[in-house]
Amino acid sequence: MVQKKRRGRPPGSKMKPEPVVAARIAEKTLKRLEQAAAWNKRSLSRELRARLEYTLGTYQKGGIDLPPHLWALFSLVTFTARVIEKRFERRWHENRFTGRELARAIGYVMAELSPDADDVIPPKVKENAKTHAVGEKAYLARPGEVEAEGVIAWFRFLPEEPQILPEAEFLQDFRKIKLILRRKKK
Repeated sequence: MVQKKRRGRPPGSKMKPEPVVAARIAEKTLKRLEQAAAWNKRSLSRELRARLEYTLGTYQKGGIDLPPHLWALFSLVTFTARVIEKRFERRWHENRFTGRELARAIGYVMAELSPDADDVIPPKVKENAKTHAVGEKAYLARPGEVEAEGVIAWFRFLPEEPQILPEAEFLQDFRKIKLILRRKKK
């Protein structure tokens, strides 16, 4: 007699099972979810969970207090990244070429979608340049890159575990991003 493979929790496990939710969805949506699960190397169940957690987390945290222009930028960057990754069949953090071209694409799309924006150095940038560690001339030559270097430093030197509780929300988000990128490398 062939014995069926046991599914679920191991015998004697003290873990409480997670609730099961049944839902009806359109066939087209199911196919898209299955494709996304395959692309992300996840089971259908894990894909559904990840998408729900992302959506609820995004709308609960950033979506509500995010100003409309930043919400639009967030959506634009996400959409552009999906297009570039799909066309190049590589992810931005796994292939430097894809990452570089994604950065260019985002810059180009932003410029094209804001044709009426003024093109002057804001007074606050000039003020920051006067006291910045790299010096006024160096800062004004590339202020975006200088600030990006600060973001990267925060990201690189962020401890694995929170040092002070409660921790600022942006540090929690940084930690999650760092963990996701590390997992993808393995």
